Amino acid sequence: MSKSIVMQASLEADEYLETKLVRRKVQPNYFRIGNGTMNKHNIESIDLLNEVMKMTKAEQLVITTIKNAYAWDNQDNEAFIPLSRVLSKSNCVVFRKGYKILKDKNLVRRTKQGHYMINPNAYIPMDYQKGLELWDLSEDN
Repeated sequence: MSKSIVMQASLEADEYLETKLVRRKVQPNYFRIGNGTMNKHNIESIDLLNEVMKMTKAEQLVITTIKNAYAWDNQDNEAFIPLSRVLSKSNCVVFRKGYKILKDKNLVRRTKQGHYMINPNAYIPMDYQKGLELWDLSEDN
């Protein structure tokens, strides 16, 4: 179904009106994830898919919980996760176990109490600089 838009313009004798049809790209929702390569700025990403395939269920729970807590407009990859409200008691124990392993692998960090993020070189935020600064300043550093 096409929409038509009616516009009115007044032009002088030496002016002309140019129109251009711009089509929007049709694409699904997506996440930006690292592929394990280095770019020209010497920033090496982490191959997140490869890491996830090697993870235990506890580690996968952590990544999934953090990812699912991101809002669609999240700019820096920080997520507020009130564990006791989001997860059952047994899953809280599993989350903490998986978090410790992933923290040691430098894949996740707690930025402040109840706030977590995935390494910005693995799960690339919309605002990479802001995410990287937050990562570098995190208390788990």
